Amino acid sequence: MEEMIEFEEGSVIGNYRIVRPLGQGGMGTVYEVEHLELGTHYALKTFTFDPNHHASHALKKKFLEEGRLLARLKHSNLTHVFDLGFEEGTQMPYFVMDL
Repeated sequence: MEEMIEFEEGSVIGNYRIVRPLGQGGMGTVYEVEHLELGTHYALKTFTFDPNHHASHALKKKFLEEGRLLARLKHSNLTHVFDLGFEEGTQMPYFVMDL
């Protein structure tokens, strides 16, 4: 069984502090976050499973493809992704989008 990575309110990922969880799906968890310097709020989606576990490789690849695709698409019915990174401690991928 793979270890699931979860973050508590107040945890910091990149330049963002977690305010609260918004929801969870098959591949990730979405949090409301606050930018540490700007004070602006966004949605941050994390990869739910341990990104270093061998079975997670294909899912991690799909997660990153989703973030990159959403960053390129522009449509009023889609949220815009404007940041993608890796959490420093676990190397867990995440992307940031409009709230």
